[in-house]
Amino acid sequence: DLRTVNEDFGATVIRTISGKFLDLSLSGGWFEAEHPAPVGVLVHFTARLSETLCARGLALVARASDQDSGMGLEFVEYIGASRADLTCFLERIAA
Repeated sequence: DLRTVNEDFGATVIRTISGKFLDLSLSGGWFEAEHPAPVGVLVHFTARLSETLCARGLALVARASDQDSGMGLEFVEYIGASRADLTCFLERIAA
């Protein structure tokens, strides 16, 4: 899932975008969602890597497409050990 935080007429608006990662790398991924966030929006992402492991961080929406039902995310910051966890996950599935 993704979360965006925006200001709308002086009020803080938190929006949750449900979907799933179809492509994932250390630098970003393609997130399938029915209603993508606009390009340039900063999002908090959670990528479920396994039953017990998630990668979390901040990403910038680099590309959004209603036609392709999703958005390209560029990861800009990881939370905690998420980068190391994602690295191990990607190495394991590549083997």
